[in-house]
Amino acid sequence: MRKRRVLLTTILALLLVVTALPLTGLTAQAAETYTGINDANRAKEDGTYLADYVVSDPDDELYFYIVGQNGAQVAYCLNADLKSPKTTGSDHYEKGMITASNINNYIPGAPDGTRNALIGILYNGYPKNGSGLWNSSELSKGLYRLATQFAVWHATNGENEKTAEYFLPFVGIDTGTERGREIKNNWDNLSAITLTQEEQAKVDQAKATIAMYQKLINWSGNEDFYNDHDLYGYKRNTTIAAKGYQALATVDCVEKARTEVEFSKTEVNGTEELEGAELTVSGKNDLNEDISMTWTSGKETKKFKLRVGEYKMTEKTAPEGYELKTESIDFRVAKNSNGDLIVEIKQADGSYVPQNESRVRMEDKRKTATVAFSKYAVNGTGELPGAKLQIVQNGKVIEEWISTTDQKQFTLAWGDYTMVEITAPEGYEIAESIDFRINKDLTIEVKQPDKTWKAPENSTVRMYDEVKKPEEPKKPEEPKPEEPKKPDEPKKPETPTTPQDNARVLGVSRTEEVVVAAPQQVLGARRSPETADPAPLTLLVIVAGVSLVGVLTILVVWHDANQLPKRRRR
Repeated sequence: MRKRRVLLTTILALLLVVTALPLTGLTAQAAETYTGINDANRAKEDGTYLADYVVSDPDDELYFYIVGQNGAQVAYCLNADLKSPKTTGSDHYEKGMITASNINNYIPGAPDGTRNALIGILYNGYPKNGSGLWNSSELSKGLYRLATQFAVWHATNGENEKTAEYFLPFVGIDTGTERGREIKNNWDNLSAITLTQEEQAKVDQAKATIAMYQKLINWSGNEDFYNDHDLYGYKRNTTIAAKGYQALATVDCVEKARTEVEFSKTEVNGTEELEGAELTVSGKNDLNEDISMTWTSGKETKKFKLRVGEYKMTEKTAPEGYELKTESIDFRVAKNSNGDLIVEIKQADGSYVPQNESRVRMEDKRKTATVAFSKYAVNGTGELPGAKLQIVQNGKVIEEWISTTDQKQFTLAWGDYTMVEITAPEGYEIAESIDFRINKDLTIEVKQPDKTWKAPENSTVRMYDEVKKPEEPKKPEEPKPEEPKKPDEPKKPETPTTPQDNARVLGVSRTEEVVVAAPQQVLGARRSPETADPAPLTLLVIVAGVSLVGVLTILVVWHDANQLPKRRRR
């Protein structure tokens, strides 16, 4: 039993694999295939059956899907006067890009502008609806697609424009019947006949279909729009073409077929655009087209739209004062993992580095001149050694050296500089700095005391040091006469303080002010009259009085006690 289950499971798994094979991506060698739509085998789109198509053609010959690596895509027939495709398989059709130069391989005798017209129709037609021309509440998917197909044939075969009554069979009104002919013949005056509610609904659908058809064949975009989109088709092989079958085009008119690339010209480490350089971008794109664009750099960057391909930026003429950039910058436009177009710069090791911005930047070096620098003593006849000197530009030290018995030479780019003496030789004064400049034509000029510029002799910037003058002995400082001191002002006599006498003696208060010459001492406490507290003195007087009364009382009692017996004895 267990073996039977294993065998059954294996068979089911194989069936699933075999069933899924036609839906998987094709190999790199095989072209994508197409499959026809019919009543017995309706294709799915986004997981939903296309059951809302209303078509009288029993074979559904107008509807096809391309089934390949990206799933099912809508396909349209390109040749109205040829047979609709009946077969499937990658051996019959080959996918390719339809360009203005090869369109006759897909549509023999295609009128001028056919490629652009197809891009506009497929971009706005079913199911892309790029410009939002379709409203699902007004027109079904099936009729929207029908309008798209007839618009394609109008562009590829130059067919006369269809009228609304032409679409009556596709909305369910059979013009082969008497009633159908009546509706068709009275199309311009339908009020002359009475329509049922069902017939009115079908007539409205026919009118909506023709309205969409007209929108598609009359829509137009600008040149950039058509260049930014790719159109793909399925070219017939010789056998299929000989049998009279027509080619197909998919709705896969890819957006962002080009990306805008910005080209910048600056000097080395510069931030502003450098004017006056003649530049070229050349290369081949993925259509094998030769690309060549030339311009002169200005204050703004230059922008071009480029397709996937490999290119190079070259400088033909450098601006005045700059060295010609002899090495071109190789770069490419490629698709990243998300399908977005990016710019990548080729490195010395052959690798490509993506740019954060779609920018290619070329830098030019300034031309240089050799300048001689000389240090002399005033009225001297030879080089003065021992001075520490610098060349400064914009506050940055460019060169530094110690003077010797020979001149010093440096190669400098054109610009403004200053020669500065940091330390003078022993016995010499430090000289003033010298401003000089190298012009774009590489001539040298030195700034004069009157602020004018003059070319130095032999293109040499020369600085002179003066001999230090001997220091004069310092004169002794004469003593300054002392200013007579002002006599001290006599001190004012101190005003005696008059403390309040708060002393209380035996409960009698004194209110008169008493001048106290010295602080009083009470029971060892020294207080000034101003701060004397009357309470201790009063307490002392009371205690003394009570004690005196007590003593007197004792004496009186003792005396009486001694006198009483004496009286009795008498």
